[in-house]
Amino acid sequence: MMLVSLTMRPWVMLMRSLLVVPRILADYILIAATCSNHEERYKEAFNATHGYLQSMGAKLAADKSWSTSTSRATRKRLKQHEWSLLKKKVKVILSTRDLGACLCVTKQRRAGTLT
Repeated sequence: MMLVSLTMRPWVMLMRSLLVVPRILADYILIAATCSNHEERYKEAFNATHGYLQSMGAKLAADKSWSTSTSRATRKRLKQHEWSLLKKKVKVILSTRDLGACLCVTKQRRAGTLT
């Protein structure tokens, strides 16, 4: 974990310079952009993340990436967006479960409880 933190520190600083909120836990990377101009800042940060990972020798996989937004219009545009380094579109999700928590970006209840 310490090595991941040291390796990703420049990425965290890059994300902060792009005015987005970066989060890392092991191999999980999250970028959050809020307020005005959020879509453009998110797209720039997502592309910069791909560039950073590729420069470290990572192999990018569109099927292991996803995007989301609380804005229906932004979700619609993200579904149609082809990412420059991936040369593919990325799945846009409405909800996910991670580390025991549910992230839902709609006003609907999506995820049931664990059994």
